[in-house]
Amino acid sequence: MTKNDGRRGRIQFFLIAFVFFGPLLLATWLYFAGTGFRPEGRSNHGELLQPFVNIEDTPAASSIEGLDEGRWLLVYL
Repeated sequence: MTKNDGRRGRIQFFLIAFVFFGPLLLATWLYFAGTGFRPEGRSNHGELLQPFVNIEDTPAASSIEGLDEGRWLLVYL
């Protein structure tokens, strides 16, 4: 292994590290430097269904069908 091979390996290592850490550092700088790329607020427009419906306790044709009003429903087990 020559001196040039070690230097070339080190350059390759730093280039590969830059490919990973470069975008991360750029995003962190844009977020915290006050450059105008920081989000203004949140856009949570969802609401919980009332009354809560337990899927395990209801038959297949349940009262949950009329609650969606054409919108998405979040269902979890």
